[in-house]
Amino acid sequence: MVSRRDFNGGLLALAAATFLGESRILSSAGARSDFEPVPPDLPLPSTSTAAAGWIHEARVLQPWGKTQYLAFTNIGDRAERLKDHFGFNVLMAMPVPAHNAITPPEYHLTEEQFRKAISSFRRAGYKLMLYSSIMHCGHAPQWQFGGVEAEHPDWSEIGADGNAVTEYGHAWICPNSPGLEYTLHYTADLVKAYHPDGIMLDDNGYYHTKEGGWSCYCHYCQAGFREYVVNRCGERWLESQLSLKPDNIKIPTQKGPLYALWLRFRNRTWANADEVFRKALRELDPSIVFFANTLFDYNQAEQSSDLQYHHEDVVFSESHYSDSWYMSEKMLYGQAVAAGERPLWNYVATFDDSEYSRLRPPEVALPMVAASLAHRGLPWIVYYGFHQVANGSTLQGMAAMLSWYAAHPEYFIGEVWTPALALVSPLSRNALNQPLFPSNASFLLQRGVPLAMLCEEHISSRVLESARLVTAETCGVMPREAAGALAAWVKAGGKLIAQNEVGAYDETRRRMPRSSLWERLGFEEPPQGLAKVGQGQVFVVKPEAIGPVALAHSVPLAFDVPVTEVEVIAYRQPQRTLFHVLRHKVFRGPVQIATPAALDSTAGTARWHQPGRQDSANLPLKQNGRRLQITLPEVPPYSVIELGD
Repeated sequence: MVSRRDFNGGLLALAAATFLGESRILSSAGARSDFEPVPPDLPLPSTSTAAAGWIHEARVLQPWGKTQYLAFTNIGDRAERLKDHFGFNVLMAMPVPAHNAITPPEYHLTEEQFRKAISSFRRAGYKLMLYSSIMHCGHAPQWQFGGVEAEHPDWSEIGADGNAVTEYGHAWICPNSPGLEYTLHYTADLVKAYHPDGIMLDDNGYYHTKEGGWSCYCHYCQAGFREYVVNRCGERWLESQLSLKPDNIKIPTQKGPLYALWLRFRNRTWANADEVFRKALRELDPSIVFFANTLFDYNQAEQSSDLQYHHEDVVFSESHYSDSWYMSEKMLYGQAVAAGERPLWNYVATFDDSEYSRLRPPEVALPMVAASLAHRGLPWIVYYGFHQVANGSTLQGMAAMLSWYAAHPEYFIGEVWTPALALVSPLSRNALNQPLFPSNASFLLQRGVPLAMLCEEHISSRVLESARLVTAETCGVMPREAAGALAAWVKAGGKLIAQNEVGAYDETRRRMPRSSLWERLGFEEPPQGLAKVGQGQVFVVKPEAIGPVALAHSVPLAFDVPVTEVEVIAYRQPQRTLFHVLRHKVFRGPVQIATPAALDSTAGTARWHQPGRQDSANLPLKQNGRRLQITLPEVPPYSVIELGD
């Protein structure tokens, strides 16, 4: 095991070495002399977020396919047992016609069996959510067996070559087509028939054809795109800036300003589809919860989920990666897009993707679950592998961890201390093909630095107020309002570590005459190396050096822990501080944790709480100036240290 302290000397030398040269992320060609900013985007309607309290404490069980049959037949006291053993309190179910359409005959359900099962779960205190979708109508038979595709080929999501997106066997339904209304009617009928507490739309985004072409180029999208561009940009701007007349506007196939506007249009399409659904379902039931399954961590602009979150009651995604460090990183981004306005739910794939009945081994599955919980990702577990004896050790560990989580909500409240912020820019991913997650976030996280991610749209004086350090590794596109807030924070004493192209482009991929950030910091050109700005500092380095340089300046902010093996998340409550300790890699023996000097921790006791144990233990504790040294005899996958007087 290597301690973070062993890195510091070399990192300071590296920091000095990287204050040299420039790093251009795109062409160095200058902006055109008659550059005009793209006009502001058009507003989208939005219904208020659901007030249902249960969405903030959901622990979801989802039977799927064959396992829905196993969960819903011979029901007995299964709902109570699953709740007692695992803490589940929400059920996701697929309606009978759709379930029967995707399963072999021997696993089909009757309507009577389905209703009896969901009644049993409801009596046990579960909330009921039902499965649906726009793109495949929730696997309803009319889509699953090709009827919709045959009767309405014009509804299909298609690529530029006219080929349809056919993942799952048939053409996906484009939300700009009349298929949106068709799938809404299907979903509304489910609400009327079963009165669920929530509706989830699966796979809510665009996809690609078998040939790899992005969608959608259908005639509904062509007409909608032309209308959007003209209404947003106006004829004069289009002609002066893009040399385009309205009649010549078509969805492009090559990257450029018009392509960037198409990506924005695609995002707006799905946001609008969500809003159409949420508004209509709320008219049927004002208390219903609405959300969609999105790949919000997608490293490309393909899926078009960026604008959906404001039109949902929950942020939700599937997490199939077995790397628990990536799980932590994804949850940080999930919280960034949720922005404190809605809860984050996380489908943790505890099963083997190559064989659903086999669960991942405990040393893989449990850190995945732990990383999700510690970063406030509410658990969503698929009912795979619950009947196989070979999965016993993983199931036992999951039951201990999830039931402990359900029994101790007091461990998961309060402010999470994150003195470092890593800026994340979906606009830069879309326009400039920059990575969504900056590499410095993972680098710092794995070296003990508590950080949060911050999306460009949420950069504000209020959010930046408590930050000690901010990194801007991508962010080639930075909206003027965000740049202004970041510049004000630096001038007031903040420390920014950035690459020189921050804010150099607009959202249409065009280079601007001056960077939105450097202009507001008072520079004609990006500074090189260290620059003082007001009471603060800016360090301009190459993108690949931002992580090491930031770490060198994070010594007072970081936990001293075994590098890449242990993560600590600090929850601060009015009367106490809690350290959530995650073990990402299996190792043996005692571990010493030193708290950050900037946290200024003092304590007389350190109580150690673990899943699967009724009692807690006292840990050896030593005060060393502004730091505490806490010794753990071992590091389980998840535990909580409670500091006391």
